[in-house]
Amino acid sequence: MKIAYMRSNQPTELDYEIASVNMLGTDIRLGVLEGLIEEGHQVTITSYIPDKHRHALRGESLGNFDNKWMTLLKYDLNPDMSKFDYIFVEPAAANAMYSYNSGVVTEFWGGLTPHFKQFANILEKSKGIPIVIIQHGPNSLELPIGRMQSLPDKYGEEYLKSVSPNNMHNIFKGFDYREHKWVLWTFAASSEHVIKNSANYHLPDLKFYRTVNTRLGYSPRYDKKFDVRQIKTAEYDLVFVGKVGTTFRGERVQKFYDTSEYTSLVVGKDWDTLKWRHRDSITIPGADKHHGNVQSHYEKGLACVICVSKDLATNGTEVTRVPQVIQSGCIAMCDNMIAGADRMVGSEFIVHNTEDVCNILDKYTIRQSKLNEVVEYQRGLLPTWQSLMSEVLNG
Repeated sequence: MKIAYMRSNQPTELDYEIASVNMLGTDIRLGVLEGLIEEGHQVTITSYIPDKHRHALRGESLGNFDNKWMTLLKYDLNPDMSKFDYIFVEPAAANAMYSYNSGVVTEFWGGLTPHFKQFANILEKSKGIPIVIIQHGPNSLELPIGRMQSLPDKYGEEYLKSVSPNNMHNIFKGFDYREHKWVLWTFAASSEHVIKNSANYHLPDLKFYRTVNTRLGYSPRYDKKFDVRQIKTAEYDLVFVGKVGTTFRGERVQKFYDTSEYTSLVVGKDWDTLKWRHRDSITIPGADKHHGNVQSHYEKGLACVICVSKDLATNGTEVTRVPQVIQSGCIAMCDNMIAGADRMVGSEFIVHNTEDVCNILDKYTIRQSKLNEVVEYQRGLLPTWQSLMSEVLNG
């Protein structure tokens, strides 16, 4: 099949080594693109790729990641959309303040152009082509869909003339999202949870052409398989990588990591701003700038307790931390607040408190063979991105 792929907003980064931790989605993006290529599909990226990432299209990497397969990707900001069978859309921030990120200058528009304008242009030429919305965060519909419809009376011509031509209402003027075939692809416990959580977009009449609910995939190239951790040389018992984010996640991380019963490494933005009761047992080095360094942190520990935001926990959305932890060679445990977490790590590794964590560490780090056994078990639960593509495209 011929497939167009684009971000709805913000730049499309390709080199995992230098991908920004603030530009979320690179790990999923590369997995989906790689999976489509591995399945033999022709893929064209139709959203803006920054200059500093275009070397990846030549198969090059600024690090040790294998980008050779990317030579099969095409890049076209003004494609003939009638030739495509599917469009894959990766949602990003649903507001215009990020649409001029880094002062984007595109060849097609010839000047400063919001990413949303490129998105609107592609959609306008794509009526009748199924559009796969890839879940990004707790709500799949992190798109300006509320504005992507025939405008209500209150946004009349006088109003539109009074605001910038690049105002969202002008960009999507006259657009009716109901003219498109929307396919929802989620990584949650069920699609219904995500659709319900997206109610804040006020789209009671949005009907999905099809919904697909799968596990989160992993990429053998980017979620590299490391040797199982050596118990004798591990620097920490637990490792967590990720910013504080929401109050809920901060509280859940502290529930499992703020203890004197074991040692922890907590990497990410703003953890040093929280109050810790057992600071002597916890190392907090701050944030890492690039996605490509994630597994180097997990390599230092025996296990990770995965904690997420309240919305992600409620709808049971699987996060990329799961395959990253498991492939790095340590034990993945999940906070019991995450719905359906047993499908990700196995029911034995759902933890309610530090006592549960201690029990798992005592059981599986007593001998190297026990740790090897549990890591291989959890690796067996992981699907590759390539293995998911048939279900996404064919239902």
